Amino acid sequence: MKKRLAVNILLIGMLMLTACGGAEKSAVLQQGGNDNAENVLTENKVEVIGGNQTDESSKSVMQEEEAIDAKPDEDSKTVELQGETVSAESDEREIQWNVAESVQEEESLGNPRSSYGLGSAPYLEGRNILVSMFVTTPESTWTEEEKQQMLKKVETAAVYIEEAARSYEIETELIYDFTEYPELYKETVVDFLINEETDFLDRLDEEIALWFEESIDYTKMVDTFEADGIATMVFVNNPGISYAIVYDGTDNVKESLVLFSEDYYNGGKAELPITYAHEILHIFGAHDLYEGAEFTSEVTEYVETTYPREIMLTVTLSGNSETVIDADVSPITAYHLGWLNEIEEINLYPQLIRE
Repeated sequence: MKKRLAVNILLIGMLMLTACGGAEKSAVLQQGGNDNAENVLTENKVEVIGGNQTDESSKSVMQEEEAIDAKPDEDSKTVELQGETVSAESDEREIQWNVAESVQEEESLGNPRSSYGLGSAPYLEGRNILVSMFVTTPESTWTEEEKQQMLKKVETAAVYIEEAARSYEIETELIYDFTEYPELYKETVVDFLINEETDFLDRLDEEIALWFEESIDYTKMVDTFEADGIATMVFVNNPGISYAIVYDGTDNVKESLVLFSEDYYNGGKAELPITYAHEILHIFGAHDLYEGAEFTSEVTEYVETTYPREIMLTVTLSGNSETVIDADVSPITAYHLGWLNEIEEINLYPQLIRE
């Protein structure tokens, strides 16, 4: 798993003021893999159109971030960062961001960082919101028909995930339909290219961070929908390698996904819903299980042999289409998502233990 670990001075200041953390990026490769990059904050401006935007007071960089917790305290909103607690009285529904008490040690094969229980989308149980942000670039835009096609793929991914959860006796609901809930729809324009031939990651990270400050009020949305978690899907109408920006103890606690319309490694063919499902599972704690990603070869070889249709192993399985996901959520991924508390594999391979 490739990582970029630059530290931004402004981000350090934001950490002190807003209880922001860090994120891991995972991009699906041809064999089902992912790349990672770091999310940093700058003062660049962005034009944001559509959706329910926040008022001017919510745009302050110094605004305290409130936290998401499945079992919030009844009297106050609480934010925890590196062992410290900040409380603020509120008449709204109590919300708690799940922030790591300390930064985890550097990731390596067999020692991957985990986003389970952390960030704005800590648990794949209960209700979770997926906001859609459609990005126009100098080389690409979106038609209404194309937006509906993306929504249909997300629907296929969401139904697959909800059914997989029920197979483990877990109830979860993904709220994503911006035709039913217009406040879940956003669109924006950027002045740089977003494709695999350009070095766009840092600039896109900066824009995403600004959108969180200026346009996407996670706390308000979670309160409005009485949800347990939230993330944003950033749609780009180009061939590319889709990836997840997950909070694992470093970078931005507000989690998101960058989803391309076409698969860069598959000759520009349309990205399939299985890829979107793979990335959505990442923000809730699922790990990549293919060779060279997060675990050692003994683990990946075991997965390949025992669970060959595991969705976190590969997204190039036969039988998948723009309307069908034919893949398994193995007990290993179910464990990483918190759907199971014990699996036999953690005794065989302790590196799989959920942190």
